[in-house]
Amino acid sequence: MSDETSPAAGKVVPSQAKRPYVVVAILDREEKLDAVLKALARRGHGATVFNSIGMGRHRSQSPDIPLIASISKFLQSSKDLNVTVLSVVDGENAVWEVIGAIEGEVGDLDNPHAGIAFAFPITHLTGYMKYQAGDLTP
Repeated sequence: MSDETSPAAGKVVPSQAKRPYVVVAILDREEKLDAVLKALARRGHGATVFNSIGMGRHRSQSPDIPLIASISKFLQSSKDLNVTVLSVVDGENAVWEVIGAIEGEVGDLDNPHAGIAFAFPITHLTGYMKYQAGDLTP
């Protein structure tokens, strides 16, 4: 199946074989982040990273009193945060490659306090092709 052009937007719709996916990995141990990013880079994958906090952890640290909750959040240490890694990849094989690279650094994600990873297909995407081609300039 070849790529098709969307008549409405003039955007390329990828074929099923090369459908892009986003891999989302939420790491419980921030100290593993550098190793994970290096492992992804060695395999030719990039990533976007941001700090996050799970609902259970947030609720256990934030009492219902707004002022106290605000101070609690301000004083919260980075140890209480997770690190979320997003990686856009081409095809299901690349999804498993990224998840394997992550597990190679943090251990089996089925173990307690290792993290979680999942992926889903991207149905609409623009701006990715220039990064894929190595053009990292805006």
